Amino acid sequence: TIRVVARDGLSAADSVVTNVTVTPAIAGAVSGAAVMLLQTGSVTITGRASDGRTLSTTFDVAFPPTVYFDAVAAGNRDIYSVSLDGRDLSRRTTAPADDAQPTAVAAAIVFTSTRDGNGELYSMPTMAGGAEQRLTTTAANESQPAFAAGGAALAYVSDVSGAPRVYIAPTPLTNPTRLTPPNFGFGGSIEASPTWSPARDRIALVSTANGSANLFIASATAGGTPAPVAGSANGQTDVEPAWSPDGNRIAFASTRVGTTQIFLLDLRTGVVSQLTNDASPAGQPGWLSDG
Repeated sequence: TIRVVARDGLSAADSVVTNVTVTPAIAGAVSGAAVMLLQTGSVTITGRASDGRTLSTTFDVAFPPTVYFDAVAAGNRDIYSVSLDGRDLSRRTTAPADDAQPTAVAAAIVFTSTRDGNGELYSMPTMAGGAEQRLTTTAANESQPAFAAGGAALAYVSDVSGAPRVYIAPTPLTNPTRLTPPNFGFGGSIEASPTWSPARDRIALVSTANGSANLFIASATAGGTPAPVAGSANGQTDVEPAWSPDGNRIAFASTRVGTTQIFLLDLRTGVVSQLTNDASPAGQPGWLSDG
């Protein structure tokens, strides 16, 4: 929903705008001074102010991004998709076991499923109706998949070595390799939440190698020792990293102020800034493709 009645010129408050129209008419639904955009392409919105001014703007409406997520309905967790404007909600999986943690590129979705008794990775096309394909077949648990930009590689977590560690592999998943060296962390330390840099040369991850769940950055070439990010400390929890599309920032959730909130790390300066300050916890940040 938008309330644009002028651009690069005069504007007016909602309370004084009347007779809002949309051209073409099928491109939007008018409610007072608000317009719900209904189709892509060039749209002109015109409104008349109470002082007689006519205010108008023309702009191009792009197709909204699609959000992929898991949700529980009727006791079953499945993968869903929805347009960013809240329309076109679609259930994408129907297995009786849990399907969760989707990651998507233009043509494919990869997710974790427990339909085989343990966590395994599955894929399916982003186009609705495509067949699901099992990607891993192990006695371990594979989870938290993360596509590299373009979909040529995948990072994920597996406990095949006894503790959850991050692995990387080209797609389709052949010859997966542990990302971190064997001497990183300790026997019971865990790794989680891998996320690729847009350039596919680095991976941010969560590790308890220093005693607490903190953020680290590793080379996407397996075997390099990850480096802790700025502000990491024992006793605080930094989790759920999300790399910005320009490669310069990482959003993450942290307890460094008490209640879990969203923070932003600027990789160019090392400065960490707090983005949310709510009474309730905030987590799982994500980015739109335009940053």
